[in-house]
Amino acid sequence: MVAGVVIYSVATVLAATTGTWWLLGVTRFFTGVGIGAEWGVGTSLLQETWPEKWRTRGAGLLQAGFSLGGLLVSALWVLIGSTWDLSWRWMYLFGVVPLIIIALVYRRIPESARWVTNTATPEQRAGLLRGQTGRRFLAALGVSVAITVGWWAVSSYQPTFVGGLVHDPRRTAFFTGWAGALYNVGEIIGCIAFGFLADLWGRKGTTTFYFAGSIVVVPVVFLVLNGAGTVTVAQVVAGFFTGGLYSWYTVHTPELFSTRIRATAISAVFSGARYLAMIASVGSGSLASALGGFDKAAVIFTPVYVLGIVAVLCLPETRGKDLPA
Repeated sequence: MVAGVVIYSVATVLAATTGTWWLLGVTRFFTGVGIGAEWGVGTSLLQETWPEKWRTRGAGLLQAGFSLGGLLVSALWVLIGSTWDLSWRWMYLFGVVPLIIIALVYRRIPESARWVTNTATPEQRAGLLRGQTGRRFLAALGVSVAITVGWWAVSSYQPTFVGGLVHDPRRTAFFTGWAGALYNVGEIIGCIAFGFLADLWGRKGTTTFYFAGSIVVVPVVFLVLNGAGTVTVAQVVAGFFTGGLYSWYTVHTPELFSTRIRATAISAVFSGARYLAMIASVGSGSLASALGGFDKAAVIFTPVYVLGIVAVLCLPETRGKDLPA
């Protein structure tokens, strides 16, 4: 986990110094490597070390921290880009902050006792794609595809969509910054609420609720509402559903796999879908150009959330059960 933080922190800072597009691409690649490595191990560590009664809600809080970082970045961009009119490069320099934090606290982070003392059974040693583990992995990957493709092909374009509604170019940074900030506010609330609702309704019921909400909110934001101000405010609701879905990763996926394979499995579920999401992101941008706007492209990709509902119903309900040994 520490290595992952070091990689993405250093790569982010180096991105601020790049002078060509391909060097920027290299630094962003290693930023992604570090984030992907840190997320899976950090999530497993929390699930394996927190008290049982707090695990689910703690997982929602953990994922909300991801969104809180996005909120801080949006607020910084309003200040740096809109108020001070400075370059985007200043934003990447803040990548040093995680490096400072991990240097201060890493000695106080305990290793997972469950992982240290684990003795896997023959079935648990079978591998990621075999037997019951393989079936769970493929269904979980389907849920991940819906969440990730939905975000990158739809929600990631919402600030850009808001910017296109602004008539005064001098106000574009203001509205896009606030759109991102309010989206992250909704996402934080959604991620935290997911943990509480998962204890009340179960993992499958809560995830289905969030997917259904996403199916409704995306067309409303892109097609029904008018005006930059209205769409900006609506980002709170959009963030709650489409962003709050990310707590599914920290709440449900660790409960699907044994200790021996947990970090590998949830990392593969979390990151594997991003290759399809990358294609969807490029495709939605091309569709937006061909159809004359992000609104139509977003609605075309919205049915991907139906795949998420089908996939999550194929997974076992894990509410009230201990983590697999």
